[in-house]
Amino acid sequence: MSLLALLSGGLFAQNTDIQGKVINKKGKPVLGALIKVYKDGSFISEITSGPHGQYSISLEPGTYDFEISLTGFSIHRVKQVVVSSNQFIMLKTALDKAPLLSQFITICLPL
Repeated sequence: MSLLALLSGGLFAQNTDIQGKVINKKGKPVLGALIKVYKDGSFISEITSGPHGQYSISLEPGTYDFEISLTGFSIHRVKQVVVSSNQFIMLKTALDKAPLLSQFITICLPL
């Protein structure tokens, strides 16, 4: 998995725009990935990546954890992202394919 965080100053915003892109290991955009945002362990918000893997969310200053998931891929967590006023943050996340289950569960029902 890879993660790129790019920070640069802004002038007027009190909230910070977090923009991101979710890609697979081949660099192709991932549509429909679920991005969940947590602050101090509590769920804050969620958003889904668009057709080019992009997403955008505006957050107040603080420290956040991001969880990026999609069926068929391993869950990717980005922890301790510090968000300050007047800042732009870009997150780029590459998801790995989830490993195949090697165990089977047998359910027996009475006849």
